[in-house]
Amino acid sequence: MGFSKPQNTKRFSGTALRALFIGAFLAAILLPFSDKAFHMDDPMYIWAAKHILSDPVNFYGFNVNWFGIETPMPYAMKNPPLVSYYIAFVASIFGFGEKAIHTAMIIPAVAAGTGTFVLAKRLCSMPITAALICIVTPVFVISSSTVMCDTLMLALWIWAIILWMEGLDRDSHFLLLAAGLLIAMSALTKYFGISLIPLLTVYSVFRKKTPVLWVPAMILPVLVLAGYQIATETMYGRGLLFDAADYAGNLRGESGMQYLKNGLNGITFLGGCVITTVLYIPLIWSRRVLFIFLVLTIVAVILLWISKDAGTVVFASGAGSLDRHLAIEIPVFAAGGAGILALSVRDLIRRRDSGSVLIMLWLTGTFVFAGFMNWTTSGRAILPAAPVAGILIARAMEENRALEGGLRNYLRFFPLAAALLITLITAWADYGFADSARGAAEQIYSRHSGRGGVFWFQGHWGFQYYMESLGAKSVDWKRSSISRGEVIATPLTNTNVQSLPDSIFTRMEEVESTPSSRFSTVSAEAGAGFYSSNWGPVPYSIGPVFKDRYMVDSAKTDLDLKSFRE
Repeated sequence: MGFSKPQNTKRFSGTALRALFIGAFLAAILLPFSDKAFHMDDPMYIWAAKHILSDPVNFYGFNVNWFGIETPMPYAMKNPPLVSYYIAFVASIFGFGEKAIHTAMIIPAVAAGTGTFVLAKRLCSMPITAALICIVTPVFVISSSTVMCDTLMLALWIWAIILWMEGLDRDSHFLLLAAGLLIAMSALTKYFGISLIPLLTVYSVFRKKTPVLWVPAMILPVLVLAGYQIATETMYGRGLLFDAADYAGNLRGESGMQYLKNGLNGITFLGGCVITTVLYIPLIWSRRVLFIFLVLTIVAVILLWISKDAGTVVFASGAGSLDRHLAIEIPVFAAGGAGILALSVRDLIRRRDSGSVLIMLWLTGTFVFAGFMNWTTSGRAILPAAPVAGILIARAMEENRALEGGLRNYLRFFPLAAALLITLITAWADYGFADSARGAAEQIYSRHSGRGGVFWFQGHWGFQYYMESLGAKSVDWKRSSISRGEVIATPLTNTNVQSLPDSIFTRMEEVESTPSSRFSTVSAEAGAGFYSSNWGPVPYSIGPVFKDRYMVDSAKTDLDLKSFRE
């Protein structure tokens, strides 16, 4: 007598194969970026990891020069240490080389991508499409090609939700406690993970599950975070959890809370970072709504085009003016951002189920944090919106009768192909920007390090990491003294950089580098500010690319930098 395989085994096998496809596809996208130079805030996590290897408990017990002045690490670092522990573990086996660390960071990216598929399987009938919509976005690929905390936080976030939902379905205290542990780990990777506590609390109440089942599990991350706050207060004289919140609030307060500007920047970054929200508009809205979107977008383009100064009131760019190419990008990106927010409201009104509540709160919470609560609007803050945007778009396509039958299976992949192309070009532009800092550091140091004395430099991010790796020393504007003839290198596309007057310094060389041909992710001149809207009103710019410039100067006389700055 023969036996057939149980149906649930077949279902599991099919799910596993699809998840494997998502993971393999994502790894294939990310592997070419594995030799990317350490970039932006990457060095902070690398330095913490190096310190952890020598002092595992006192993770931030060292000094760092990140703002032009040497300070204790807790004053400069506003994210928790879990990703640095992960980097330290990887580096203890494979070392701190770019390929080793970047390859290891593909693992949390794959976990986030496959987790999106598993979660989407619960919430829509097209989970592969939903997962692909998430991962073929600039924000997901660029964030996953750094060594910062964002992708690991997202992976833990998604799997915490999956386990929580499964725990409620099965009335399982074990699964709920496991989810509670992942919530705590997500928050200790990036503080935004704390948002899971109110998000899943509301979801659980909406599910009308008895609090006796899930409240004990929710207490777990609260206790862990309270312990972290107390421990860091004892270790560093400041509880790092509340300190990060104060930091963001103070910076927002210093610049003034311009709600209109912040909201529109948030919408623009949402549409640009998750570019699939723009490309899927024709497939998820009725012709009437599509016509309204099109008219409003065209009107906005015309208004911004004919009056370059009009946009600067709302869309402040590092260049101080609104260039013509931004007059097109801003309305298009904003249409995508507004469209996905409106879609979450429509989904809630039509379905009125626990999934729609979760989706709307997840998306709007991310938008509010990125636009109004974080110290700046950035792609990193928008990243948690990518999975929920994919699920929302897939749910919308389920309801669209125009995509029924065979046509549905083909049309939905055209926007994916376009999004993948934009994403890869944008990610390579960011790769080029990172590599230009590494190349400039090596070129400048090799040409000028033989002059004797200390080789100084300004600036931070990856340029700082590679200059210090070569033996140069970061300028401390309160303590450093430069001797006559010593060299100081200055990157212009960087932070906390001081101008050096010709009366005191002699220009020796100006090094220029063009990161890419048409796309920019960080350029005040192009209005691109993927890592901070302080650089520009769009996350990436499609248009003129400006050269990165590095100045090399020599001191004409002995100089105390503290008195010079004063």
